[in-house]
Amino acid sequence: TSKYTIRKRAAAVLDRISECYDSNFVLPVALPAIQSLLSSTASCWDRESGLMALGAIASGCMEAIRGSIDSIFPYLLTNVSTNTNPSTMGETPPEIRSISCWVLGRYCQLLFASEDLYENEDLNEQLKEQAIKMSRVAHDKYYRPLLEGLLRMMGDTVPSVQSAACSALFGVLQAAGDTGEVDVVPYLMTILQAIEQASLVYGIKNNLLLCDFIGAIADIVGPTLGETQYCSIVLPLIMRKFDAY
Repeated sequence: TSKYTIRKRAAAVLDRISECYDSNFVLPVALPAIQSLLSSTASCWDRESGLMALGAIASGCMEAIRGSIDSIFPYLLTNVSTNTNPSTMGETPPEIRSISCWVLGRYCQLLFASEDLYENEDLNEQLKEQAIKMSRVAHDKYYRPLLEGLLRMMGDTVPSVQSAACSALFGVLQAAGDTGEVDVVPYLMTILQAIEQASLVYGIKNNLLLCDFIGAIADIVGPTLGETQYCSIVLPLIMRKFDAY
């Protein structure tokens, strides 16, 4: 436990460093170490450390990482697509499933041409146009597999994976909501059905996450959630919680 705490502290420091220093300084040092930790021969602990470091540099190195979307997302999506990792022909450990959800939640912004991207003063018009184009291409390739992977992890039997998946999906929908509800409504029924199923097996802590999750969805889709097909799932679910504990 103490080692894990130290690792989390190290990740927090790396997060801060990535925000304070230019990505041209951070990435040449951080990426080779991360790539080594994520190699197929690395131990579970090493891979988890590599994923933690990859997620930690997201806030400060997001734009610099954009060109590596086609390397990062397939690797992460493999970890949340099933409990079995094809590269090792064995079970993907829950620690890897959980941390992969967290990293996907941090990098999901790369799939959306958000308002922040349009207003980014660090990018000239040519780089901004290129970034927007890359976001649209990445969205078409990875948005649906991302949702499907995280929804699958919501149904995981391990509570830490459940909570990581809920938090990551919460972040994805918030990022999608910034670009309009068009990215959320087509999947709304599937998302609500997953929440309904999860609410039946989750413990108290993760059920609290689900309640926050439903509130976030309401903020994003607005009156659409009041349509009969959606309301018939949400309202009974919420009302049951008044008698649950």
